[in-house]
Amino acid sequence: EVKAGDVRESGLLKDRILLRSPGESQSADNTMLALAVEDLKSSDEAWRIHHETTGDRLVEPLLVIQVEQGLSPAKEEARLAEILAVIESAWPLLSDYAVAHAFGDHGPYKVGDKTVRYLPPEAISGDDQARVVLFKSALTTGWDCPRAEVMISFQNKDSYTEIAQLIGRLVRTPLAKRVDGGDDRLNEVAAYLPGFRTEHVARVVNALAEDETVEVDVVIAPVVCEKSTDAPAELFDLLDTLPSYTRQRTSFSSRTAQLMRLAAALTEHGLVKHGSAKAKQWIVDQMRAADGQRSNEIDAKVDDIMSLTISTRMVAYGEAIMQSVGKSDTPTNERDLESYFGKAKRLLPDGSANWYYNDLCDRGEDDIDASARLVAMADLGFKKVIEEQAAALVDEWRKQHAAKVSAKPRHVRDQIEPLWHLGGTPMLPTTVEARDAYPAATEKVRGQTVEAIDTYPSHIYVIPNGKPSAGGFPVDTSRSSWEQEVLDAELDSETLVGWYRNPSSGRHALAVPYEFGDKHQLMHPDFLFWHDDGDGEYVMDIVDPHRFDLADTSAKWSALSRYAQEHSDRVRRCLAIAKVGGSLRALDLTVPGIDQRVAAATNQNLIAAIFDAEGMSYP
Repeated sequence: EVKAGDVRESGLLKDRILLRSPGESQSADNTMLALAVEDLKSSDEAWRIHHETTGDRLVEPLLVIQVEQGLSPAKEEARLAEILAVIESAWPLLSDYAVAHAFGDHGPYKVGDKTVRYLPPEAISGDDQARVVLFKSALTTGWDCPRAEVMISFQNKDSYTEIAQLIGRLVRTPLAKRVDGGDDRLNEVAAYLPGFRTEHVARVVNALAEDETVEVDVVIAPVVCEKSTDAPAELFDLLDTLPSYTRQRTSFSSRTAQLMRLAAALTEHGLVKHGSAKAKQWIVDQMRAADGQRSNEIDAKVDDIMSLTISTRMVAYGEAIMQSVGKSDTPTNERDLESYFGKAKRLLPDGSANWYYNDLCDRGEDDIDASARLVAMADLGFKKVIEEQAAALVDEWRKQHAAKVSAKPRHVRDQIEPLWHLGGTPMLPTTVEARDAYPAATEKVRGQTVEAIDTYPSHIYVIPNGKPSAGGFPVDTSRSSWEQEVLDAELDSETLVGWYRNPSSGRHALAVPYEFGDKHQLMHPDFLFWHDDGDGEYVMDIVDPHRFDLADTSAKWSALSRYAQEHSDRVRRCLAIAKVGGSLRALDLTVPGIDQRVAAATNQNLIAAIFDAEGMSYP
């Protein structure tokens, strides 16, 4: 059975659902619709920037609007005219053809002087010209559209189960992968519920929680927290350069293909002139050298390829069967040679067969002899030689240019740095990306009601001035009293200059790789705290309150310990926090050898014993 959490980790599901509803009782249908259209425009711009930056397929995001049901024909037309007017006002450049409907009544729908075309639900996903789709209630059945990034429902509060089902159909990622190195918006879906008050939103959240296929973070009443002006600016630089890891998401058919992609990227960003030509010449030079070293072997193979030995057996019938055997050689037909060369081009990586063929011809080799030589080299396993030399140049360029690349803008680093690493590596080193803003939930669901989330001071991102709880950062500790105790203790320190609530995924999170069973995973410690060490330097502590009765605890904490010890220049303390015997205790994961002892503690009793023997009371 495949769990939704695993699917989300793979990047097939979006990270977050943003639920937006008015915080007051007044009607705000058209205001919310205008905000939804603005959200669509922002999503459209973000996808275009992502396309231009990465070359990924361009996604044309979609807004789905669930209109009211049960209106009289006259009221329905008036309401639709109002909706179309708001859309046109919010995004004047949107054409009439970009708006479609999927009502039960098929065919064009006249609304005043406008005609809204009909689009069957199953055709929505493939119609990139459709940017807004109106529907009533039948869209949830048999419909799935990954590019639907924004929705608004004008249904009443009693439709919360249906609303949750609809939202559940919006969480697939358009590119079937998480978007890293771009706008956070691309990993979110926004749902506007203008007719829903707090208790109605709670019902939607609970309905989503009951749907096992939608294991996605639900953010209620999100607020965009800004960089704190009270936090030292150096903290954002420290966060932005903090070593982290990400999943290997780029694959190549060969190391040679990887080399060519790297060459093009290095040339694009001014690091290697004529990189593609240099990479090709490198491969040709290495093939020529290998050809010279094994020329006798290759020549013999060429002779064998160029002629076909035919055996003849004659059988005479009589009192005894008589056989005589004869052999003769005949030149291989040119068509067969072409077929052999085609196979060689498939066997040798990327375009290496053609590159060396052209080189041989340029040096006076007959074209037939040249193709036969490539066939011989392919048959003799020269693919391995070429791949080894391609990997060697990748490594050489990494040594020469990695430092310069690390100083480039983030989008350049995201393009080049994964290309340093050869295949077979499930996790790649990177750095945390310090975001410009941090969207956070300000409300949480408790039972059938919605409650405000407590805020805490000194975070490096804060709720902006003019909004409730300005200057604080919301952290929902309702599911873990340990987190609240950690925050109370750490924020009481006189040397604290700022802290960071580490996200549970994405490029803005510190991610540490670990192995559990036969799977490679990423763990994300809960908190980062920066302190003034008294010498004008800022040092960082990692604090991770975590249940230790879970099967993967020892794997996670031992990996976190190795990370802290490998990056001792960046990490002062790394504390694993757990409640043992009724009180909180801390285990310092920077102690030499502790990673091995934790890794060997494969059950909660063994972990508790380590806390008792080597831990300390906390705080």
